[in-house]
Amino acid sequence: MDEFRSTRVIPEWAGVDLLRGWAFWCVRAHRHGGAYGPIEEEFPEFTAIVEALRHHPGATDDDRPPRRATPWPYDDVLHAWWVEPNRLLAGEYRGAATLEHAEAKIRVLLDAGIDTVVDLTTEADHLMPYRALLHATAEKSGRTVRHFAHPIPDYGVIDDAGYDAILARIHSELDAGRNVYLHCWGGKGRTSTVIGCLLAEAGLSYDDVIARIAELRAGTRKAAISCPESAAQHDLLRVRCAR
Repeated sequence: MDEFRSTRVIPEWAGVDLLRGWAFWCVRAHRHGGAYGPIEEEFPEFTAIVEALRHHPGATDDDRPPRRATPWPYDDVLHAWWVEPNRLLAGEYRGAATLEHAEAKIRVLLDAGIDTVVDLTTEADHLMPYRALLHATAEKSGRTVRHFAHPIPDYGVIDDAGYDAILARIHSELDAGRNVYLHCWGGKGRTSTVIGCLLAEAGLSYDDVIARIAELRAGTRKAAISCPESAAQHDLLRVRCAR
């Protein structure tokens, strides 16, 4: 207790399970009665201890406060979601049926500092090409935007080497200081699968990957659609997470 009073940090030697057990009934009292009970009177630091416990490395997701994704403010123009704020954005195809809408999509991305596009769409999607408009719009603003095609079939998957190449591309562009926009057609299945591979690469379990994707997409106009979309995409992530 003396160590916590001086540092406000749960010491490394403190077992989180022991702390959680000690705090259980007090936290329960707080949730159901609005206070931590008599212990709060004996130890005024108790509220701070509970908050530190929730952020302890050994805490479970149930203990920690919910993580909030950085909102993408132009979802009504272009459906997208920040994976890494102001560096890696994921979302939908940036072309559109009308020139005006396509230009609006490109402008919001340029305004967000995007200078690399990683495109997962295929010719079989039959989408209106946008590369010429992208480069022309960027040039008007004195900008240069790089475009890389890494096609994946809609609702489908590719082999591990293909995903490794996409991840390497994203890492290379980010490491060079460029801001990346990753997209498929709707910004859901193929895109979330690649983001899932990035999260798996960082060590997340399959369940945590799916939960984190949902957190990142929360608040967007397509958040109600579960991602990834197909069984093949989910199976791919299970394998990647188990590697």
